[in-house]
Amino acid sequence: NRTRGFRGSVCDASSVGGFLLASLVTSCVRVALTSEQVDDWGWRLPFLFSLLLAPLLYHVVSHTEESKFWAERSEQKQTEEQIRESEGDSRPAILDLMASPFRRRQLAGMVGILSATTSTFYILFLWTPVYLSELRGVMSQAHADSMNFTVVAIYIVFLLLSGRLSDTFPHRMDLMRIGLPGVIAACPTMFGMFETGSWWGYFVGQVQLGACLSMVNGGLAAFEVEMWMADPTLSFTGVAVGHNLAATLFGGTMPLVATFLYYKSNEFINEEEEEGDEDF
Repeated sequence: NRTRGFRGSVCDASSVGGFLLASLVTSCVRVALTSEQVDDWGWRLPFLFSLLLAPLLYHVVSHTEESKFWAERSEQKQTEEQIRESEGDSRPAILDLMASPFRRRQLAGMVGILSATTSTFYILFLWTPVYLSELRGVMSQAHADSMNFTVVAIYIVFLLLSGRLSDTFPHRMDLMRIGLPGVIAACPTMFGMFETGSWWGYFVGQVQLGACLSMVNGGLAAFEVEMWMADPTLSFTGVAVGHNLAATLFGGTMPLVATFLYYKSNEFINEEEEEGDEDF
């Protein structure tokens, strides 16, 4: 229990590490090839590289043993299912999850936190390189991807430090309560620093948002485990539903919403300028 936050952050950092590797491959492709070559055939290279990793990943997964705690949870879940079948209660777990007002509040709180973190993650690591290179045109795609690679690497370090720090707080939510307002303040600060027109502004703006995001995500995995620990038979369902709802409804749509708002704001500014010219 004393290192649960750090161990959870290691799991999260490993998934972000896959994103870091993908960012590295993309950066190498953009640096090695011209824009015309990337658009013509170079975009296929990252997918071919992922195929080379598939046998290695299959070998690692097939030879990895589950933890004792996971095995106990699985046995407990199987026992619960057998009891339900013997009692003639075969309701899906999702219905049991939604049947209790307390569980619904747990799920709503989890979706609320994850919607903020996944939205910020998608904006920072997926949309910002496109914003700087394609929408604003302040740097090339290769430079935007290289900067993104560096920011992701720094974020992984922040994530591990935040996971360790969450274990020192009396309540794990304390660090998250600091990080969430930080994310709200750091996001407009990042775009304000982009207006400086300097490379340091582009870089530091992303790093400070990543630092605030890591305060929330560092102990989030442990927080999810502790949230559903009172009812382990629904822990898998609760975590899965919470993650997928937040990622699908908020995280996945955020780049689309951000791009729409960018173009609408440009239209509004152009209309204001045209009206000002007419008045002049």
